[in-house]
Amino acid sequence: SNRQPSVPHSFTYAPRLTSNAQTSERDGGSDLLPQLVLPSYSDLPFKPGEILLGYDEHNPKYVERETLISTLVGGSTNTGKSTLMRLILSQYLQQDCDISIIDPHYNAGKDSLGKGFDFYKNLWSPTAYERGDILATLKLFDGEIERRLKGSGNTNPLILVVDEFTGLLSDDTVTEPLSKLINKISSQSRKVFVYTFCIAQQ
Repeated sequence: SNRQPSVPHSFTYAPRLTSNAQTSERDGGSDLLPQLVLPSYSDLPFKPGEILLGYDEHNPKYVERETLISTLVGGSTNTGKSTLMRLILSQYLQQDCDISIIDPHYNAGKDSLGKGFDFYKNLWSPTAYERGDILATLKLFDGEIERRLKGSGNTNPLILVVDEFTGLLSDDTVTEPLSKLINKISSQSRKVFVYTFCIAQQ
Protein backbone atom coordinates (compact mmCIF):
# COMPACT_ATOMS: atom_id res chain seq x y z
CA SER A 1 0.00 0.00 0.00
CA ASN A 2 3.01 2.30 0.38
CA ARG A 3 4.08 1.93 -3.26
CA GLN A 4 3.31 4.51 -5.86
CA PRO A 5 0.65 3.34 -8.35
CA SER A 6 2.05 1.69 -11.45
CA VAL A 7 2.60 3.91 -14.47
CA PRO A 8 1.71 2.56 -17.94
CA HIS A 9 4.67 2.00 -20.28
CA SER A 10 7.15 2.38 -17.41
CA PHE A 11 9.58 -0.35 -16.43
CA THR A 12 10.77 1.51 -13.33
CA TYR A 13 10.18 0.00 -9.91
CA ALA A 14 10.69 2.70 -7.28
CA PRO A 15 9.25 1.91 -3.82
CA ARG A 16 8.32 4.96 -1.74
CA LEU A 17 7.69 5.20 1.99
CA THR A 18 5.25 7.54 3.69
CA SER A 19 6.43 9.43 6.77
CA ASN A 20 4.36 7.09 8.97
CA ALA A 21 5.98 4.03 7.41
CA GLN A 22 9.43 5.51 7.90
CA THR A 23 8.66 6.24 11.53
CA SER A 24 7.27 2.76 12.06
CA GLU A 25 10.37 1.25 10.46
CA ARG A 26 12.60 3.20 12.85
CA ASP A 27 10.47 1.88 15.70
CA GLY A 28 11.22 -1.68 14.73
CA GLY A 29 8.55 -2.31 12.09
CA SER A 30 11.13 -3.43 9.53
CA ASP A 31 8.78 -6.06 8.14
CA LEU A 32 6.51 -3.40 6.56
CA LEU A 33 8.25 -3.77 3.21
CA PRO A 34 9.86 -6.97 1.95
CA GLN A 35 13.46 -6.84 0.81
CA LEU A 36 13.74 -6.37 -2.94
CA VAL A 37 16.20 -8.95 -4.25
CA LEU A 38 17.32 -8.45 -7.84
CA PRO A 39 18.23 -11.73 -9.55
CA SER A 40 21.24 -12.04 -11.80
CA TYR A 41 20.72 -12.59 -15.53
CA SER A 42 21.51 -16.28 -15.11
CA ASP A 43 18.57 -16.62 -12.69
CA LEU A 44 15.99 -14.88 -14.87
CA PRO A 45 13.25 -17.00 -16.46
CA PHE A 46 14.04 -16.41 -20.12
CA LYS A 47 11.80 -18.06 -22.74
CA PRO A 48 12.62 -18.90 -26.37
CA GLY A 49 10.78 -16.60 -28.78
CA GLU A 50 9.84 -14.16 -26.01
CA ILE A 51 11.55 -11.24 -24.28
CA LEU A 52 11.39 -10.72 -20.51
CA LEU A 53 10.80 -7.01 -19.83
CA GLY A 54 10.47 -7.10 -16.05
CA TYR A 55 8.04 -7.98 -13.30
CA ASP A 56 4.58 -6.91 -12.15
CA GLU A 57 4.45 -7.70 -8.45
CA HIS A 58 6.10 -11.14 -8.50
CA ASN A 59 5.08 -12.23 -12.00
CA PRO A 60 7.44 -12.00 -14.98
CA LYS A 61 6.12 -10.01 -17.93
CA TYR A 62 7.01 -11.08 -21.48
CA VAL A 63 6.43 -9.81 -24.99
CA GLU A 64 6.76 -11.81 -28.18
CA ARG A 65 10.16 -11.24 -29.76
CA GLU A 66 8.83 -9.95 -33.08
CA THR A 67 6.37 -7.46 -31.56
CA LEU A 68 9.03 -5.59 -29.60
CA ILE A 69 11.14 -4.50 -32.55
CA SER A 70 11.47 -1.87 -34.02
CA THR A 71 11.27 0.30 -30.88
CA LEU A 72 12.13 3.73 -29.51
CA VAL A 73 13.24 3.80 -25.86
CA GLY A 74 13.06 7.26 -24.30
CA GLY A 75 13.88 8.70 -20.90
CA SER A 76 16.03 11.26 -19.14
CA THR A 77 19.55 10.57 -17.85
CA ASN A 78 19.94 7.76 -15.30
CA THR A 79 16.40 6.40 -15.70
CA GLY A 80 17.57 2.96 -16.82
CA LYS A 81 17.51 3.07 -20.63
CA SER A 82 20.87 1.33 -21.00
CA THR A 83 20.07 -1.19 -18.27
CA LEU A 84 16.79 -2.05 -19.98
CA MET A 85 18.56 -2.42 -23.33
CA ARG A 86 21.22 -4.71 -21.82
CA LEU A 87 18.43 -6.94 -20.50
CA ILE A 88 16.61 -6.98 -23.84
CA LEU A 89 19.63 -7.31 -26.14
CA SER A 90 21.16 -10.09 -24.03
CA GLN A 91 18.02 -12.11 -24.69
CA TYR A 92 18.15 -11.41 -28.43
CA LEU A 93 21.76 -12.59 -28.50
CA GLN A 94 20.76 -15.77 -26.65
CA GLN A 95 18.17 -16.35 -29.37
CA ASP A 96 20.81 -16.16 -32.13
CA CYS A 97 19.91 -12.69 -33.43
CA ASP A 98 22.66 -10.51 -34.90
CA ILE A 99 23.24 -7.11 -33.30
CA SER A 100 25.19 -4.02 -34.24
CA ILE A 101 25.55 -1.02 -31.91
CA ILE A 102 26.05 2.68 -32.60
CA ASP A 103 27.02 4.45 -29.37
CA PRO A 104 28.59 7.92 -29.59
CA HIS A 105 29.29 7.79 -25.82
CA TYR A 106 31.18 4.50 -26.02
CA ASN A 107 34.31 6.07 -24.50
CA ALA A 108 32.38 7.75 -21.67
CA GLY A 109 32.91 4.78 -19.32
CA LYS A 110 31.97 1.21 -18.52
CA ASP A 111 28.29 2.12 -18.09
CA SER A 112 27.85 3.06 -21.75
CA LEU A 113 25.68 0.68 -23.74
CA GLY A 114 28.42 -0.18 -26.23
CA LYS A 115 30.96 -0.93 -23.48
CA GLY A 116 28.42 -3.24 -21.88
CA PHE A 117 28.75 -5.58 -24.88
CA ASP A 118 32.53 -5.58 -25.19
CA PHE A 119 32.48 -9.07 -23.70
CA TYR A 120 30.53 -10.35 -26.70
CA LYS A 121 32.92 -10.89 -29.60
CA ASN A 122 30.38 -11.85 -32.26
CA LEU A 123 28.50 -8.61 -32.89
CA TRP A 124 27.45 -8.25 -36.52
CA SER A 125 29.78 -5.27 -36.85
CA PRO A 126 32.11 -3.57 -34.35
CA THR A 127 30.50 -0.97 -32.08
CA ALA A 128 30.62 2.37 -33.93
CA TYR A 129 31.25 5.54 -31.94
CA GLU A 130 33.30 7.86 -34.15
CA ARG A 131 31.56 9.68 -36.99
CA GLY A 132 33.32 7.83 -39.80
CA ASP A 133 32.54 4.44 -38.26
CA ILE A 134 28.91 5.45 -37.66
CA LEU A 135 28.51 6.42 -41.32
CA ALA A 136 30.18 3.16 -42.40
CA THR A 137 27.78 1.13 -40.21
CA LEU A 138 24.76 2.94 -41.65
CA LYS A 139 26.01 2.19 -45.17
CA LEU A 140 26.65 -1.44 -44.24
CA PHE A 141 23.07 -1.83 -42.97
CA ASP A 142 21.61 -0.12 -46.02
CA GLY A 143 23.51 -2.54 -48.29
CA GLU A 144 22.36 -5.53 -46.26
CA ILE A 145 18.72 -4.42 -46.48
CA GLU A 146 19.01 -4.06 -50.26
CA ARG A 147 20.56 -7.53 -50.57
CA ARG A 148 17.79 -9.05 -48.47
CA LEU A 149 15.05 -7.24 -50.39
CA LYS A 150 16.49 -8.74 -53.58
CA GLY A 151 16.45 -12.18 -52.01
CA SER A 152 20.21 -12.67 -51.79
CA GLY A 153 20.94 -11.77 -48.17
CA ASN A 154 20.93 -13.62 -44.88
CA THR A 155 17.56 -14.11 -43.17
CA ASN A 156 18.83 -14.21 -39.61
CA PRO A 157 17.21 -11.42 -37.51
CA LEU A 158 19.49 -8.38 -37.55
CA ILE A 159 19.08 -5.46 -35.13
CA LEU A 160 20.66 -2.01 -35.37
CA VAL A 161 20.90 -0.39 -31.92
CA VAL A 162 21.30 3.41 -32.00
CA ASP A 163 22.10 5.03 -28.66
CA GLU A 164 21.92 8.83 -28.22
CA PHE A 165 19.57 8.92 -31.21
CA THR A 166 18.42 12.55 -30.89
CA GLY A 167 22.00 13.69 -30.36
CA LEU A 168 23.03 12.01 -33.60
CA LEU A 169 20.18 13.75 -35.42
CA SER A 170 21.75 17.09 -34.50
CA ASP A 171 24.96 16.12 -36.32
CA ASP A 172 24.61 17.52 -39.85
CA THR A 173 26.86 14.83 -41.31
CA VAL A 174 24.88 11.95 -39.81
CA THR A 175 21.31 13.29 -39.89
CA GLU A 176 20.40 12.46 -43.49
CA PRO A 177 21.83 8.92 -43.77
CA LEU A 178 20.56 8.00 -40.29
CA SER A 179 17.05 9.34 -40.96
CA LYS A 180 16.85 7.56 -44.33
CA LEU A 181 18.01 4.26 -42.86
CA ILE A 182 15.61 4.37 -39.89
CA ASN A 183 12.77 5.20 -42.29
CA LYS A 184 13.76 2.29 -44.54
CA ILE A 185 13.89 -0.10 -41.58
CA SER A 186 10.51 1.03 -40.28
CA SER A 187 8.80 0.87 -43.68
CA GLN A 188 10.51 -1.93 -45.64
CA SER A 189 12.92 -4.14 -43.81
CA ARG A 190 10.78 -5.82 -41.16
CA LYS A 191 9.73 -8.31 -43.83
CA VAL A 192 13.40 -9.22 -44.33
CA PHE A 193 14.11 -9.40 -40.59
CA VAL A 194 16.09 -6.18 -40.12
CA TYR A 195 15.02 -4.10 -37.12
CA THR A 196 16.17 -1.22 -34.96
CA PHE A 197 16.19 0.02 -31.40
CA CYS A 198 16.64 3.77 -30.97
CA ILE A 199 17.47 5.09 -27.51
CA ALA A 200 17.04 8.79 -26.76
CA GLN A 201 16.68 11.31 -23.95
CA GLN A 202 14.14 13.33 -25.95
